[in-house]
Amino acid sequence: MEISADRKNVSLCDRLDDEDKVAVEYKTTIGRTILLQAGPKRGCVLDSVFFGSIKWARFCYGPDVDPDGGSWRWCNPARNL
Repeated sequence: MEISADRKNVSLCDRLDDEDKVAVEYKTTIGRTILLQAGPKRGCVLDSVFFGSIKWARFCYGPDVDPDGGSWRWCNPARNL
């Protein structure tokens, strides 16, 4: 996971061929929470914030990182940026 210095862009990569997906959940300064996920073994995904910037972010991983899926996922504590 990488967030640009201006807190406008986020990239997430998963190149490991396993059963887990990775995700970054982040909140913008205008109050929107976004989940960006990748994997397994799907390379990198990118996202950009057009209004405001990224306020905080946390890295998540597990067999299913879909918040509506009801499956397990584990997230590191959110970090303010």
